[in-house]
Amino acid sequence: MSQDPRRDLSVPLPAVVRHADGTLRHEYVVNVSGSGLCLHMKTPVSVGEELWIAFRLPSAADEIQANCKVVWTSHEGEAQPVPRFYETGIFLLDPSETDRLRIEAFVCAQVDRR
Repeated sequence: MSQDPRRDLSVPLPAVVRHADGTLRHEYVVNVSGSGLCLHMKTPVSVGEELWIAFRLPSAADEIQANCKVVWTSHEGEAQPVPRFYETGIFLLDPSETDRLRIEAFVCAQVDRR
């Protein structure tokens, strides 16, 4: 994910994440862009792992759902004390065009308020 404020937005959003084994976990999206998200996860995942995510943008009735792939983690290759969360970057593999546009419009609207 880039550091372009028009493409990325730090905002905590509750999300449901389904792992390949079918396990559902409640996590938090902490950074949003049209192509990917940064999550704070309770359990570590590996780069390359595929997940499914569902979350709502503030004031939106419809959930955004997409398959995604882990592209980076804060713990990969690092020895850390017991973290409170694992920071994880995911790439949205198949968001609908409507959802991608909704995310981008949300990010731009928030940035324009600053």
